[in-house]
Amino acid sequence: MKASIGNSSGGHGDCTDCGGTLHLDDLHDELACGVCGLTFDAPAPPTNSNYVPEGHGTTRVGNPYHHEATGSTFSTGRADLRDVPASQRALMHRMAAHNKFAKPSQPQHTAAKVWELIADENGQALANAMYDANMLDDLLRPVRLDHKCTKLTKRAEAILAKAESKGIHLIQPSGQWSRATSTGKTKEERDANKLTPEQKQAILAAACVSLYGALYPMAPASVSNVQTRLLERTGLPMKVAKKHMLKAKSALSRHLRDMAKLEFFTPRTRNAQAHQQWVENQVGLHMADLHHALSKDAALTSYLEDVFHQAALRLDAMAAVDNAMGVQSPYVHLPPVKRAGLAMYSALHAAGLERGRRSVLATVLVLCDDTIPLLRERLLDEFDEGVDPVA
Repeated sequence: MKASIGNSSGGHGDCTDCGGTLHLDDLHDELACGVCGLTFDAPAPPTNSNYVPEGHGTTRVGNPYHHEATGSTFSTGRADLRDVPASQRALMHRMAAHNKFAKPSQPQHTAAKVWELIADENGQALANAMYDANMLDDLLRPVRLDHKCTKLTKRAEAILAKAESKGIHLIQPSGQWSRATSTGKTKEERDANKLTPEQKQAILAAACVSLYGALYPMAPASVSNVQTRLLERTGLPMKVAKKHMLKAKSALSRHLRDMAKLEFFTPRTRNAQAHQQWVENQVGLHMADLHHALSKDAALTSYLEDVFHQAALRLDAMAAVDNAMGVQSPYVHLPPVKRAGLAMYSALHAAGLERGRRSVLATVLVLCDDTIPLLRERLLDEFDEGVDPVA
């Protein structure tokens, strides 16, 4: 029998039937009398609890480059808005808006605009799939420091370090193409044929979409139609626009071949079963790396087995969603590293153990600190099957 009891401050109170002391039963989430066995509803958590799940109050709506494109430095810096009281967040936003050192670099701005163009022409599904597969970052953002870029992502730093160890000279392919778009024999002809920044962004977007369609046969869109609409946005004759796009695509393709040599890029194979096996193998390797890193955390030792069990359930649920939804699945285009990170972070988050461990996951998986939490937030805005709760 279960009775109702009001919440009391400072303790669980006494049994209303026999006056015995009530004890909290964590397993059944209820209060039980130690004398007569009568049970009561457990008290609600206190409203002044200091615990706030990591990621609370943050969402990623629309452009995933928002934090970079708007100049905000609070997504990964020490003044993370997840740790700032709600009453002070407006002040921090105003400070970020006037921070002259937080303006986006040109490559960051280009990546953000390309994402927006693709989303405008085909909705966010294709744009997000390309972003999640790291294609926009790899093709549009720099892997070397120069006067236009003074900070690299963790992924770019790892790519650059491996490239230098193998003697491969990497460049920003979109920047190389952008500096050679003028055509003509004389300077006057070349000046007259210069492309505007908007035209360059539309052509780069079309080239990225074309490459994505060629390398990922399960692209969630009719790639050729999206490519045509993007080229039409340039206002150039279609023949001229296509010529520029082919040159851009050639430069981007060379870069992807270098990335493949460095093992930072693997295109989806046309044999779906073989690709699925490769994904599972890679996810297994990433999960083993995460287990090795998290096993060093003494505070996590007693929870580790259950957390990894929950992560495995989430990986199985993602695979089931992929099988059921095919190309419409939000997970089908995630690279293995993000799939493993998403499952692990979601399991930690559900257990309330994520705080302080986000940077560990990011270091092991070679991702930015906010990549997985914001990916999870974005997915949960519209779709929770496979992430939370476990089906």
